[in-house]
Amino acid sequence: MWLLEIYGHLGDEIAIAELRPAAEIEAQRWNLPYLWAILHRGYGAFCTEQGDWTEAEAAFKRALTVTRRKGLWYQDARTWLDYGRMLIRRNHSGDAELARDFLNEAQTMFMTFGAHALAEKAWIETARLTV
Repeated sequence: MWLLEIYGHLGDEIAIAELRPAAEIEAQRWNLPYLWAILHRGYGAFCTEQGDWTEAEAAFKRALTVTRRKGLWYQDARTWLDYGRMLIRRNHSGDAELARDFLNEAQTMFMTFGAHALAEKAWIETARLTV
């Protein structure tokens, strides 16, 4: 599952094509919401790298549905961060404001968990919006 997320962020089409079916089987087999959240977020990151905004947004929304329903707050924060990054890259009307909201949410959550390095990443992305 983690490899899918890593290769998703790298935009590696071959790795995603090979890993995604196996990751989906594992997520179904174990039926752990945590795995589904990582699977959807990793695919959203991959679609972001490919510039497929519709698929990326749908994947992030699926991840958020899982994280919110099951109270997976760390995964929720990770998804807000990646979703915000996608909106910055997509750069449609209103995306900057929405990205700022998502990144601020992620930063606040990361600070609550003590995940300071990830909070800083969210802060850096937010700071870039103001430049």
